[in-house]
Amino acid sequence: MNKLMQAYTSLDEEILRYYTKLGMKIPEKTLYKTTRAASYIGGVIGGTSLLFTNHIAFLPFMGGGTFFAGINLSLSDLGLEGELEEETNGETKSMNPVVNFAQNVVRNTRLPVLAGSIALGAISYNLFNQETPDLEKAILLGVAGVSYFTLASAMYLNDRKPKLLQRDSLLTQVYHKVKNALTLPPERVPVPVRKYSTLESAL
Repeated sequence: MNKLMQAYTSLDEEILRYYTKLGMKIPEKTLYKTTRAASYIGGVIGGTSLLFTNHIAFLPFMGGGTFFAGINLSLSDLGLEGELEEETNGETKSMNPVVNFAQNVVRNTRLPVLAGSIALGAISYNLFNQETPDLEKAILLGVAGVSYFTLASAMYLNDRKPKLLQRDSLLTQVYHKVKNALTLPPERVPVPVRKYSTLESAL
């Protein structure tokens, strides 16, 4: 279980590292306005698309996505007001416990939302490629997948962590580990041992 959690955390931080690098190129006000709009897209368009599929299996995802979008929207508003800029140990902190709760929710759900958006896109693709394609449902799920991918991106962008950029990426770390594992140790050259026939010849 610990290895599974470590893998989950490593993947989440690697994705956050990418979005941190991207977010640092965007002016602060523009960034929070963008994540605000992305939260609307995820909550409204994504949720509405799933609702129109008339499939009960998607309702929990729709409800969760709408809830997370609302929380991320509030964080974007706080970012526009300059209340998310204090950093402690590389993570955005706030003296407000409600804000801390919202940040914790986002940090624990952004990867599942991202994975869910990819899953919706895969289902949409499969529906398009059936012998008798269900175009309406495929389009609705495709729109929902893109919307929730936009929401997940906004969730990562609202929680940038510059300290992640100070270390190698996960792929680089894996590359070095594989390289070290495949590198053969230097060949040992045998040192000739002199043989002496008598004690006098050795002196």
